[in-house]
Amino acid sequence: MRDAEAYQQEFRIEWPVLVDDLAGTTHQVYGGLADPTYLIGRDGRVAFYVMWRHAPTLYRAIEQLMRQGGRGVVNGGVDRTPHILPAMTDGWNGLRRGLPQSLIDMETAAPTTGVGAWLGHQVRPLLAPLTLRAEPLPPAAKAGLALGAVALVVLGARAFRRDSRRNDWKRSFSRLWGEVMATELNHTIAPARDKVASAKFFARIFGLRYEAPESHFAPVQVNESLTLDFDNRDRFESHHYAFKVSEDDFDAIFGRVQAEDIPYGSGPYSLEDRKINRRGGGRGVYFRDPNGHVLELLTAG
Repeated sequence: MRDAEAYQQEFRIEWPVLVDDLAGTTHQVYGGLADPTYLIGRDGRVAFYVMWRHAPTLYRAIEQLMRQGGRGVVNGGVDRTPHILPAMTDGWNGLRRGLPQSLIDMETAAPTTGVGAWLGHQVRPLLAPLTLRAEPLPPAAKAGLALGAVALVVLGARAFRRDSRRNDWKRSFSRLWGEVMATELNHTIAPARDKVASAKFFARIFGLRYEAPESHFAPVQVNESLTLDFDNRDRFESHHYAFKVSEDDFDAIFGRVQAEDIPYGSGPYSLEDRKINRRGGGRGVYFRDPNGHVLELLTAG
């Protein structure tokens, strides 16, 4: 249940999330695939079944069902097409929650699919508008994508042959595997006396957005992979949170610290000397949040 709540919070899912047992007892009643979708008509019967969730296919099925008054079977009743690209674009979000075992299991069951999901995640900003769209692509766009895919395959094959001749492909794959298996911090809890006020302060100073409490946390998403979850606590010790930022972000954040007349300093033991440090050839500064936590900005390190 805790994992389901964390999943709902991280992806800001507004509707209920149903949790099955580890054996997938309820899931298996409806089918063995991981991501099926059922379209139910007004008569309570299955009007359409998508074996691999695919929004454009569902869009067409819903349109047809509405034309039929919400009753009956539509578009042949089932779509068995393996919609690989949406899974590659968005699949890593699920896999990374169970690393490293999830990737090992995926590669064992279907070699290259786990690595493929990681590669898709790296280019998600480019793929998502096409592969995760709700409405079907126009025919001309589909033709363009097909040509682009063929070109990528040809270029990839040439690169692989070139690296194979130099025997570099083993080293390249080892580097890729190391990146796939890398561990990243997903979220951390920041104890606070007033979680909402603390979240608003942090978001304001760092130029981020705070929207609303989720579950019993007041979350602020720092970047694509990290969320700071503020939570009310009666007692807690001061924590130290360090953020590596660009030179431009340093100027903006530090400017807001100065504008609000927040005491700052050049080190963890000189928090109010009104100086910044130049360690590592960059800039660094420390200041406290309303809970006494030490926040550090650094541009090099």
